[in-house]
Amino acid sequence: MKHLLYFFCLPFSLGLFAQCDLPEPYTNGPTGSNLTVLLNSGFIASLNFISPNPYIVALTSANLVVGSACLAPDCLIDGMQSVAVWGDDSFTNDVIEGAVDGESISLQIVDGIYLYELNSLSYVTNGILPITSGGMLYVCAGVIYGCMDDVACNYDQYATEDDGSCEYPEMFYDCEDTCLNDVDLDGVCDELEIVGCIEPMACNYHSTATDEGDCMFADMASCEACSGEIDGTGII
Repeated sequence: MKHLLYFFCLPFSLGLFAQCDLPEPYTNGPTGSNLTVLLNSGFIASLNFISPNPYIVALTSANLVVGSACLAPDCLIDGMQSVAVWGDDSFTNDVIEGAVDGESISLQIVDGIYLYELNSLSYVTNGILPITSGGMLYVCAGVIYGCMDDVACNYDQYATEDDGSCEYPEMFYDCEDTCLNDVDLDGVCDELEIVGCIEPMACNYHSTATDEGDCMFADMASCEACSGEIDGTGII
């Protein structure tokens, strides 16, 4: 048990000394050819991720991302996943967009703020490569920018550096724009309720009233006529 505890604590201690930029998922789309990497269920289950949305990326020796796949449970099919490692598009000779035959490809896993090296492989156009075993070698901890105030609406529990983006609810509301206090459940916060006459024909009709109050009409002894004001002061 002591050995297992040391294994899981290791990235946290190392992360204090080695920071890096985490590779982003692949977004360029198909290039016309690819190598398919198959990750079986037993192998994925053995990786013991600590974050809810881990993903795998494939990088060339020039650190060009040429493929990626989500490794979160709801992304898997029967616990398995495949990664399309995209080859270079031969129709765009002026830009390198993917891997070329024989090129060394590094597979890395981003798990929360931590980056791990998985396997290296050689790119083969339209090849298929199953991976059934292996382990993650810790590389570094990434810098994740976000809101670090845990009372903010957009608090990011994985952020390692605050970027000033914190957002807070308006007074009397929560982050879902719902009143903190609303006894009558009318959608108006108790602190913002306005008591007044809500009958348009009354002299003291209050157009912004949210809670019903007493109304005075022109045929009442105390109200000879209406001035036409609709702010609750229309009695003359």
